[in-house]
Amino acid sequence: MTTWDPEQYRQFAAERFRPGYELMARITGSPQSFIDLGCGTGELTVELCRRYPAASSVGLDSSLEMLQKGQKLSSHVNWIQGDLESWRADREYDLIFTNAALQWVPNHDALIPRLMSFVSSGGSFAMQVPANFEAKSHRLLYESAAELGISLKDRRASVLPADRYLDHLSARFEDVDVWYTEYVHILRGQDAVLEWVRGTALRPILTELAEAQLSQFLEMYRNKLRIAYPEQSNGTTRFPFRRLFAVGRGRKA
Repeated sequence: MTTWDPEQYRQFAAERFRPGYELMARITGSPQSFIDLGCGTGELTVELCRRYPAASSVGLDSSLEMLQKGQKLSSHVNWIQGDLESWRADREYDLIFTNAALQWVPNHDALIPRLMSFVSSGGSFAMQVPANFEAKSHRLLYESAAELGISLKDRRASVLPADRYLDHLSARFEDVDVWYTEYVHILRGQDAVLEWVRGTALRPILTELAEAQLSQFLEMYRNKLRIAYPEQSNGTTRFPFRRLFAVGRGRKA
């Protein structure tokens, strides 16, 4: 399935995908089919395959480049290109798994029930999304834009409060867990927090702004982040990051 040494792979994945492993730890049973929604480069999809070797497996992502990387990891997985906002399953799955992807999709009050409808009777639904929207990194992002007169689409409302996910999952599943975990990341390098958010909250903004606006915005935002997240004497920067997890097990008939 992969040419990597298994122990080397597990160490690599554990370092980079701790939230994904925390999410997997709450999944019970032995699903015979699963889909990883927003699978990215497929490392967690392959880990699910390792855990459930008899299961038919699907990895779905909107990026063809990401899926091609997944294909290099495993030919066992059916890698499919698709958009989460419009995706509809043509079958039911024993496990629907999605890690750090749904925050890019609006209207979770409609999205979550739709996704859960594709879980088989007795199956499970497991999701994780960033819930760091009240952190200084997010507040300073929108503050910087406002000070420069830049109008940004506010994406902070995409993720619902925990009790809303609890309501949605409890309506469909016999056993539900919803919880928050805050990871304190130890980052290295100059402007480490800015580099981190380039791959998360800044992703859509990098394409929204014209070059001149973007340069001005990044300079202001960078300076604010340096104050909010000072570099430690050992050259590291501490970056707390909160995530929301929700798992439903045993879908009600």
